[in-house]
Amino acid sequence: GRDLSCNGGPVFNRDGDQVIGMLSAGLEPNKPVYAAIHIQHVSRLLPRNDPKPHSLKELRDWVDPSPVLPSTESTEPSLNADENQISLGGILHYGQPLAQRFRSLQDRVAATEKEKAEVDRFQANSQSNNLELLAAIDKIQTALTAIQPEEAYQVEERSTRTQTVTRTERERGSDGKERNVKVKDTEEVPSTTTVTRFRFSRRQLLAIQPLRDRLRTLQLDVQKNKDRFAFLTEIVEPHLKQLRKYQEEEFFYLADPLGLRPRVEQEAFDKSLTETIDEGGAPGMFYIARAMARCMLNNLDGASQDLVEANEYDAKFRSLVRMLETRIAFLNGDKAKGTSLLRGLLEETKTDPRLRVLAARIDIESENFASAGRHLQEASKLAPLAIEIRHGLAWLHLSAPNPNPKTSMDAAMLAVQLTDGRDWSTVSALAASQALAKKVELAEKAIQSALHSAPETAKETCEEYQRQLLNTKSIKRIWK
Repeated sequence: GRDLSCNGGPVFNRDGDQVIGMLSAGLEPNKPVYAAIHIQHVSRLLPRNDPKPHSLKELRDWVDPSPVLPSTESTEPSLNADENQISLGGILHYGQPLAQRFRSLQDRVAATEKEKAEVDRFQANSQSNNLELLAAIDKIQTALTAIQPEEAYQVEERSTRTQTVTRTERERGSDGKERNVKVKDTEEVPSTTTVTRFRFSRRQLLAIQPLRDRLRTLQLDVQKNKDRFAFLTEIVEPHLKQLRKYQEEEFFYLADPLGLRPRVEQEAFDKSLTETIDEGGAPGMFYIARAMARCMLNNLDGASQDLVEANEYDAKFRSLVRMLETRIAFLNGDKAKGTSLLRGLLEETKTDPRLRVLAARIDIESENFASAGRHLQEASKLAPLAIEIRHGLAWLHLSAPNPNPKTSMDAAMLAVQLTDGRDWSTVSALAASQALAKKVELAEKAIQSALHSAPETAKETCEEYQRQLLNTKSIKRIWK
């Protein structure tokens, strides 16, 4: 029944809802490494007769306690990432500044595009090679057909022929007298015939064998090419297509659509995007991401220009472009136009969680936190493992007019678990929810953990949360 602690901070409480999510292990002096404590593992430490049910059953159903990371070794084109890792959207880089995460994602996207190019090149070469192989096979088969057996030999062929024979039989007639009757029958007569045949001479066999060996090798090569081509077409290509889709979505959430990151990170992210876009050849999602960053930085003219570029790049971004145009309308004070556009978009597209996320940000800017929470709840049903949605819900529950301590804590703990304890902001939300539940001591330890893991760009924000907790025994987020 006692708290488990490591380096002075409890990581699990008997109540079943006090996961800090951090363990500190000093691999190097003054360089702690933080690792997540999975609910599934820690829950085994509870007594089996504990009457209190676990409060995060959904979490255990949603999150794999030990996600399998892909091998770094590479041979032929192959599946280069596990779907769990993709679904978690770059979890290994959470908690880092936006610009740093952008560079990491950029490297992963480049690796995916390189693999796609290798697949395309392999497929093209495979088809070309198959044509060459089939032509070589045809030549060898023609050469083999041209070689006729030259060595004569004789064999005796045994056969049978059928002949008709007549025999005389005695039979008794109706008058009781016997008489001779002729009966026809058939019989098999054996015969032997000498036939001259031809076979390949030793000289010919010595010439044929290499051709046959070569033919067999070429036929195997053709089958291997067919198998590889089928593997690339039916397995690798669909996987790469899905991987590109996940990375595209990761770019969206990386752009901080809810405004949860410090302004200095948003500025650095905008700068990194601009440098990449100026190099040329940037995909349409880069323009969408920069438009969102510029909306947060109040550069609305620049955001509008990015939306024009994104819309021209690919029509699939049209819904995102229209939703961001709606947000710009609200930011420009045109509430009537924005409300009309927003209603139409949400009715028109009900399967894209990103539109709900942007709608939530519009509500946040209007300080309508209840409506923002509803939009994020809808988004979370469409994308249960989208970390940034859970992250936003954790803070929005705390910003509600009458926040519920248990609901807030459950939301914050889920965000901590999904980020694997790497993100200072989700741990700060956990501290805020613990403070709301009057568990100030745990909140102090949580905010200390957040401060330790925060990058330099977020230290000031964490220190502000720490001051609030010290002075008011609570943590309030100021939405900007």
